[in-house]
Amino acid sequence: MDTHSQHPDVVQLAVLALTNLLCDLTDNVNAMVDAGGIAAMKKALEAHPNNPRMLEDAMCCLSNLLSVLSLHTQPPGAWLWTTCVP
Repeated sequence: MDTHSQHPDVVQLAVLALTNLLCDLTDNVNAMVDAGGIAAMKKALEAHPNNPRMLEDAMCCLSNLLSVLSLHTQPPGAWLWTTCVP
């Protein structure tokens, strides 16, 4: 997603793939977080703020991410917060 961040169709397909990979799979969420996936998702959202379909897909992806994170002992979204907010 990072390499092709300026191509909305590629970004949207990457977001959809991540959405499916993160669905209730803790190992995939951990791998995505460790690989810098949250920062890449943020970059995609910032690069395409006027693409409603991609934004909708990104929200679904983040929802899957947070639903798995909420199973951990730390507060839901703690990784997202510390990664995306300076």
